Amino acid sequence: MAVMEPMALMPRNLINCVITMNYKLFLRFLFFYLSLTMPALTWAAKWEVTPSTSVDYTYSDNINLSQTNRVGDVAITASPQVQIKGKGGRVDLDAHYQMQVVRYRDNTQSNHIYNSASLAANYKIIPDSFNVETNARYGQQAISLTSSPVPQSNINISSNRTNTLTYQLKPVYKGRIGNTAQFLASFNYEAIDYDNTSIQQRHVVNTRYNVALNSTQAYKNLSWSLSQMRNNYGVQDNVDNYDSKTDLTLYYRVANKLSLIAGGGNEQNHIVGSQFGTGGSYWNGGILWQPTIHTSIEVRRWKRFFGDTTSVIATRQGKRSRFSLTYDENFTTTSRIQADTALIPGYVVLATVDEFILQKALYATLSAHTARTELGLTGDRRNLTYQKTLKTEEYTSYSLFLNWNFTNRTSVRISGSRQVSGFIDTQERLTLNSREISFNRSIGKKSSSSFRYINYNSKSFTGNNKYTANIYELTFNWVFK
Repeated sequence: MAVMEPMALMPRNLINCVITMNYKLFLRFLFFYLSLTMPALTWAAKWEVTPSTSVDYTYSDNINLSQTNRVGDVAITASPQVQIKGKGGRVDLDAHYQMQVVRYRDNTQSNHIYNSASLAANYKIIPDSFNVETNARYGQQAISLTSSPVPQSNINISSNRTNTLTYQLKPVYKGRIGNTAQFLASFNYEAIDYDNTSIQQRHVVNTRYNVALNSTQAYKNLSWSLSQMRNNYGVQDNVDNYDSKTDLTLYYRVANKLSLIAGGGNEQNHIVGSQFGTGGSYWNGGILWQPTIHTSIEVRRWKRFFGDTTSVIATRQGKRSRFSLTYDENFTTTSRIQADTALIPGYVVLATVDEFILQKALYATLSAHTARTELGLTGDRRNLTYQKTLKTEEYTSYSLFLNWNFTNRTSVRISGSRQVSGFIDTQERLTLNSREISFNRSIGKKSSSSFRYINYNSKSFTGNNKYTANIYELTFNWVFK
């Protein structure tokens, strides 16, 4: 294996490499960034700028994540970055920018520069009453789950990748009506842009508004909440997919630890191009049992337009642990299922084909920690019934991790996951099993190093996306502060 010189980290013709990049979306991110940060320059009282850089030496025995064309290669990545934080009486700001310069030992034609950036700001126009939350993200995403293997990072050589710009604006207003009720009104605008011409919808807009009225502690045994919400998603060229709900819920305390629940409302669902546009009135009833201040169990029975359903929410908060379990039978859509169970959540551009689905979902989480260890476990099991064909399918996914800090400077992390995505329209079903172990060591106060091993094992129903890959990564980090 040839040894790469440090100067070989940069492309031989950096100017040409930069010129070939698509900066349209990134320039739009900069415009959005500057328009939001300029007011913060005068409002924020305290600023903190932290530049840093890292160098990754990575070897993969399947750099393409391919079933038939397994190619091993070494990649060196230099990642200079900067983080800016501002905090004041009227604004909180957190911005981050990173450049990834990726160079391969053998596949030099795939050398590339990737930009990623994020921005989150909260403007307190009227303290404790009216604030505006904004955020934006520029980075890379996979285009499809079925056309080719999904790249797990920018190290993987793949054409199944696009630059994505997501920006969001959310004004929130809250207040009180005397000593009787609290109210909250919010509007959320989200836009997503892709720079790949093969994507059918290169500009997608999602909007949501929510108005809620909740009782205060003036009601001792009776509490209530009234809300109205509407989601518009995938809006483009006057195509409007939406769901809306008006809900009233009452809680009546019959004992110190037991409350009765009763509620009702109206819901509507609409998807352009689907055979189903359904909705109607609903009602529900149940109990809320709180045996201790750390334990809560809520069980409800619902009467809805598609049948009778059950929901369960249970939580337990300990001194060093937390457990939660949720069971829900709900009406959803193909795109929402794919978004919730994608191999990399939020990382895949979804198809525009949509269908209504009856989903039964069981979700559980467990977290615990001691002075030197931290443990986390999540499990997700779902049963789906497609309303158009009445076909059903089931799948289970999980993730777990264990962190062990055996000295103040040294730690080990072990993790594993199994994630599944199903596509009824293409008869495809993808399963990705991953295992990871990493060793981390701080070097002084401003630098650290880590070694990480990752194993990917991908399987599919059709066999088109089956592959295995082993990745070995050595990383050095430096903080300049």
